[in-house]
Amino acid sequence: MLKIKEEVDLKELGFEKDDEDFIWQDDCGLMVDSTTKIISLPYFDHKDLTLNKLYDLIQAGLVEKVEG
Repeated sequence: MLKIKEEVDLKELGFEKDDEDFIWQDDCGLMVDSTTKIISLPYFDHKDLTLNKLYDLIQAGLVEKVEG
């Protein structure tokens, strides 16, 4: 599994969250659990956009691999 590193501020990366929700989501549909920071991919047609954003996060060193 992939997760956003603990010290990374999701708001600065363009993620938003409703007050009562536990999932952060960006405009590409990429989702991050607010407790574990585990990344989830959406199930819709814009996968290319989402995968490009995930790749950019990995290249920037903001993502780490964790055991599930």
